[in-house]
Amino acid sequence: MQRDFSAMLAVLLDSNVPEVEAVLMAAETTDNIVIQRRAETVNARLAAGEKLSVAIRAMDDTGELEWRLANALRRGRGFLAALAGWHEALDAKAFQAEQTAAQVTSAALVLFNGVMVAGTVIAVFLAIVALINQAVLW
Repeated sequence: MQRDFSAMLAVLLDSNVPEVEAVLMAAETTDNIVIQRRAETVNARLAAGEKLSVAIRAMDDTGELEWRLANALRRGRGFLAALAGWHEALDAKAFQAEQTAAQVTSAALVLFNGVMVAGTVIAVFLAIVALINQAVLW
């Protein structure tokens, strides 16, 4: 979501959309309430007179967006190109998190499947042992 927000923000800023509107529109594209609330905080800071590169601090806890945006603002244009490397890094982190979740889920399902099979086998063998015991006692 951070990548989507920053990519849309970069496109909007490259299109000369005012900063306040660009931040809100970029947050709306994520359709995430947390991102939208953070964008409102950024807009409040912008209204208080802070520069975008400082106000954007509310969007990213690591400070990387602030640093990259500050460098892009010095050049004046080309926000999307300036943030491209960060977007690729965010894609890689998202892929890594997705792969981790997939591996953990797969491992959990395999373990659950093993427990279910073991339970079934034990139940069947207990029934067979009970039948054999009954047959011997007869």
